[in-house]
Amino acid sequence: MLNSVATPSSFFTRKTILKIGAVVAVAAVVAIAFKVKSKPAPTEVAPSSLAVTATSTKTQQLLRTTTATGSFFPWQELIVGPEVGGYRVTDVRVDVGDKVRKGDELARLGTDMLNAERAAKRAALSKAQAQQAKARADFNRAKTLASSKLLSVADLDRAQSEMLSSAAETELAQANLDTAELRLRYAHIVAPADGVISERKVNIGQIAQVNEEMFRLLRDGRIEWRAEIPEALLVHIKKGQLVTIKLADGAALTGSVRVVAPTVNTSDRTAMIYVEIPNPGPARTGMFARGEFALGESDVQVVPLSSVVANDGYSYVYVVRKDSTVERRRIETGQIDGDLLEVRSGLAVGDKIVEAGAAFLKDGDHVRVVSSKTQGAVTSIKP
Repeated sequence: MLNSVATPSSFFTRKTILKIGAVVAVAAVVAIAFKVKSKPAPTEVAPSSLAVTATSTKTQQLLRTTTATGSFFPWQELIVGPEVGGYRVTDVRVDVGDKVRKGDELARLGTDMLNAERAAKRAALSKAQAQQAKARADFNRAKTLASSKLLSVADLDRAQSEMLSSAAETELAQANLDTAELRLRYAHIVAPADGVISERKVNIGQIAQVNEEMFRLLRDGRIEWRAEIPEALLVHIKKGQLVTIKLADGAALTGSVRVVAPTVNTSDRTAMIYVEIPNPGPARTGMFARGEFALGESDVQVVPLSSVVANDGYSYVYVVRKDSTVERRRIETGQIDGDLLEVRSGLAVGDKIVEAGAAFLKDGDHVRVVSSKTQGAVTSIKP
C-alpha cells in the first residue's frame, strides 16, 4: 500500500487559490457598496401648472339702474254710451282701431219717437204762450178798471195771479221743449275727446239703454307703462326720471316717470310707478315689458365677466397669490355693464384675479400667467 504525501508544489497551489477567492469576494463587496453610494437621490418633481390670463380689479363710474316689470295701460280710457234709452240703434259709424276727433258721431239711435216728442213739446209751448198773452191782457184790463174803482182789489189780485201762473206755464213748456231737443241730440252718440276706439260693444238693431257701454276710447291714443317698485328704492325715483322699456321682441322705448304713487301696498311693500310713453311705437295696452330706471352714477369696483365662475347659486373668482397658486373667493355681485360686473364685496382694489381659464381651476391650483395673445387655449405646462 502506498501512502500519498503532499508535495510542496501542491500545497502552494491550494493556498494561492484561497487567497485569490478572498480578494475577489472583497472586491465584489466594495463594488456593490460603491454602486449603492453613487446612486443619485430622487429629485422632487415640480407640480404642473395651468396657463391663464390675469387682471387686476379696478374702480370706474357706473350708471346705477334698477329694473322692474309691468304692463302697458291706457293713460285714460273713456267709456262711451247713450244718455237716452229705449231706442233702437240705427247706425254704427266706427270700429276698433279707428281714430276719432272730439264731436265725431260714433253711433245713432232711431229718432222718430224723439221727433214726435219734440213736436208735442213745441205745441205745448205755443199753447202756454197763448195763455200767457191772454192772462197778461186780462190783467191789464183789470188794472184799468181797478184804477176807475170799477173792479175790486180781489179781482185785480186774481188777474195778476193768473198772469204770473201763465208765465210760469210758458217757462215750463219751454224747458220741456229744451229737454226734448236735448234728448234728440243725445240720439247721436259722439266722441267726448280725441282718441282711438279701443273696444266696441254695439251693433245695429239692438235697443240702447241709458249708461250702457257702447265704446271704449283711448284718449289721445296715449298709453303708459305701470310697474311696482320696492319701497326701499322709492327715494331714488323722481317725477320726470328717464326709463328705458324693453318689449318682449327686444324693441326699446323711452319714457319718463309721470307719477309716483303716494301710497305703498301693505301686502308686498311696493308702490306703483306711472311712466308716460311719448312714442309708444309697437307697444299696445296689456303688453308685458321690462323697464330700467337710471338711479345715477357712482364709483364701483368691477371685474371682467369672464373671470366669474358660478357654482351652487354663488359667484366666485380665483385670486392669484404670490406663490402662483390661486385662492377661490366668493364675491357679492351687482349689476352688469357691458363685459364688466360690479363687485360689492369679497375683493380689494388691486387684487390680481384669473381672467381667462377660471372655469378649469380649483382652490390651490398652480397657475402660470401668460399674456392674452399667447393664451390660445388652457393647457398643462411643465416649467
